[in-house]
Amino acid sequence: MMKMHLINKACRAAVFEWLHSRNFGYFTPLLLALCCTTMLSCHIAIATPYIFDLGRDNPQIISGFLHLGSNRAPNGEVLGANSLNYTKNGKPWLPVMGEFHFTRYPRSQWEQAILQMKACGVNIVATYLFWIHFEEIEGRFDWSGNRDLRYFAQLCAKHHMYLFLRIGPWCHGEVRNGGFPDWLLKKCHPRTMDPKFLAYVDTWDRQIASQINGLYFKDGGPIIGVQIENEYGFNNPAGLKYMLILKRMAVNAGIDVPFYTATGWPSSDQKQSELIPVWGGYPEAPWDQTTKELPPSGEYLFQSVRSDPPATAFQKNIGGFDPDTYKGYLYPYTLAELGGGVQDTYHRRPIITAKDVVSMAYVKLGEGANLMGYYVFHGGSNPIGKLSTMQESRATGYPNDLPIISYDFYAPISEWGELRPSYYQFKDLHLFINDFGSQLAQCYAIFPNHVPTGPTDTTTLRCSVRAHGDSGYIFISNYEREVSMHNIQGVQFDLTLPNGEHMIVPDKPFTVRKDATMILPFNLPMNGATLSFATVQPLCKITVKGNPLYVFFTPPGMSSEYVLKREGIRRIWTKDSSLYADDKDFRIANIKPGEGCIQTLLLANGRKIHILTLTDTEAIHCWKAYAWDGERLFICRQGLTFPEGAVHVRSEGENVFDLDVYPPVINIHFDRPARIATFHEGIFTRYQVTVPLKHIPVKIWERNENPIMEATGGSDAPQPGPQYGSTWVNKPFAPYWRITLPKNSLSGLANAYLKIHYVGDTAEAYLGDTLIADNFYAGPAMTIGLNRFTPKIYREGLRLQIVPLIDKRDIYFQDDIRRPLLHKVAASVKSVTVVPEYEMSIIRSDHSSRKRSTAQNRILKQKR
Repeated sequence: MMKMHLINKACRAAVFEWLHSRNFGYFTPLLLALCCTTMLSCHIAIATPYIFDLGRDNPQIISGFLHLGSNRAPNGEVLGANSLNYTKNGKPWLPVMGEFHFTRYPRSQWEQAILQMKACGVNIVATYLFWIHFEEIEGRFDWSGNRDLRYFAQLCAKHHMYLFLRIGPWCHGEVRNGGFPDWLLKKCHPRTMDPKFLAYVDTWDRQIASQINGLYFKDGGPIIGVQIENEYGFNNPAGLKYMLILKRMAVNAGIDVPFYTATGWPSSDQKQSELIPVWGGYPEAPWDQTTKELPPSGEYLFQSVRSDPPATAFQKNIGGFDPDTYKGYLYPYTLAELGGGVQDTYHRRPIITAKDVVSMAYVKLGEGANLMGYYVFHGGSNPIGKLSTMQESRATGYPNDLPIISYDFYAPISEWGELRPSYYQFKDLHLFINDFGSQLAQCYAIFPNHVPTGPTDTTTLRCSVRAHGDSGYIFISNYEREVSMHNIQGVQFDLTLPNGEHMIVPDKPFTVRKDATMILPFNLPMNGATLSFATVQPLCKITVKGNPLYVFFTPPGMSSEYVLKREGIRRIWTKDSSLYADDKDFRIANIKPGEGCIQTLLLANGRKIHILTLTDTEAIHCWKAYAWDGERLFICRQGLTFPEGAVHVRSEGENVFDLDVYPPVINIHFDRPARIATFHEGIFTRYQVTVPLKHIPVKIWERNENPIMEATGGSDAPQPGPQYGSTWVNKPFAPYWRITLPKNSLSGLANAYLKIHYVGDTAEAYLGDTLIADNFYAGPAMTIGLNRFTPKIYREGLRLQIVPLIDKRDIYFQDDIRRPLLHKVAASVKSVTVVPEYEMSIIRSDHSSRKRSTAQNRILKQKR
């Protein structure tokens, strides 16, 4: 329990403010002294509420200001935007957008990648079009194979995913020349009004337009947006003129979409009506040139300023509106580069965890973001060009050295298609956004009377409220990367409603655990009932037999409780909980969360509402999808996708897994041999699936054609960058190993992941003489997805080369990664294993694939 060491100056001020808000007048100082004296003598913890004024004058919504492109589809669907939110068919819409670079991923695996993103609640795929990937040699455009934009767009349409193109002409994306072909740099002055440059851009735009003709939203296609340029300052007349010319050129080429955007950083005109500024933020800054630990980031603080301090040293132009209330701001708060991770550079190698990225997403949503856009959501691998490699490098005049191949980014979906823990935690948040976003998108962000003094403040709760009228959500994130946080006790919220009444949420103080994130609802409308407040987080909702089922979960360390207004409720049946009632409210308490914790509300109109309360762990592994001809919930620790109404399971390393399903289904068929046991788990039906165990033997041995007397690490430079190339060369200073697999040992699997635990500076894998994977050592194992390299890998095996790490290297490593390697020439393999990924499809025995709509069929059949 907190003692009165908390009654410091700041705390007394907060108590005084709260007492003053209660209109005790000149008695306030006396009451304050009495409160403090009593608590000191009794060693009682002080519970100072965080005060939010929901009655403030919110900014007026400005409509009709933005110059949108064609925003009506043939089926009548209409997309729009105003100064607060995006709209779909006139209703507020809060989309989730994830970046995936299809040219960095095998064409044969695009569909699975799209399905994985969709299963995680993403509904817009964003992608860069790197000019150098398509026209490496002047005049020779290549839109085939892994560069087939049209096919990629058709796959998005097939699975009802929108597509947002970031067309440049300059993109960055840690690509060579920021995406410009080498030949272009020799012929003109890029990113200027040079007529030669603009002529080349016009050709580029028209090439793009020729590939996506008929696939725009106005045609019934998936393409709803285009980003113009990237990270170009246009808070000045010359910059704005350049950006608007680029937009006009794209439109004249036929690129006609509802939304046109531009990055708000490094600076942007906040009064123009042609481009919606987009924002971002990252958990670390591997582009920072220091090799020291960076100070804690302000990105983990709820704040009104829409900026990303770690991402750029430039100041943003936020003039023309009130930065505290955003009155006068003309655009919906849009994120395009909220870090799904970060990419390691040679000189900075942080390790990014799920909490690092998911906590930041909670903060940005709580700050008022109305489009959640992640960069990147799916990692990838750089192609090797005909003339050069394709990564950013200092040799090409850019500030950082990147791996030649790997663009993994610690993304929720790795460069090999693995699902990281962040994927599952993002899914919780996205399910909430998908089902409650229409209401949330109407809510303004409100900040409390008492806020942290900075990123290192670990005693003040980080919180915000998003509210519309007297309804809304409390956002909490007690996390800061690389800072040891503390449990915060005695937490309560005093909400001043628009009618002047005070609402204390919850009615008893609670403790927020260190590193916890949560969203707590208040005055939530629920199909005829009103949830006054709850100490559970909304997850999603489905309809079962015509009745709504609301799914909540209990954040770690919390005691679940619901308080519902009696008005409109005739009766409540509870399970695994207790029911209390007074004249105004029903209270459901003593809840034991789980798959059977179901509460049923009978409304005065005779309709029913069901409430399911899951544990935090169950929620992380909860999925919602339209499958087997109905809307269903699944609880499964494995990765699920839902191709055209079926259920597809991928299980990494585990041949035994549980699939819990609600509502139940009959006549389902498993597409491969397995032992199936069926149980009841609460309201769910559990299928325990056992598939044949597969062991994949792997052989590794060190082999050096040129015996080395002593590994030296090669270059004496403190930051030499990659000391390897895209073609195998035996380095006299770097040992290498041969890795082989038995023939056909990967057959029958979705994938298999080679896990290489090593120490060194860099590790690079060659198939034959071609580089296929690389890794800058940071601590975690190097991973290689093997399915894209069969059958050649059986014949030739891999050569794994490790460049030694030596003391001369000036590199930032996290934690204590470097310390055990000091005063050594570190280059060794600790272990190598292969982890199989099993797969299975489950369909209804009487299920036939749903027919695509006529419009969609037309799109898929269209020829170039």
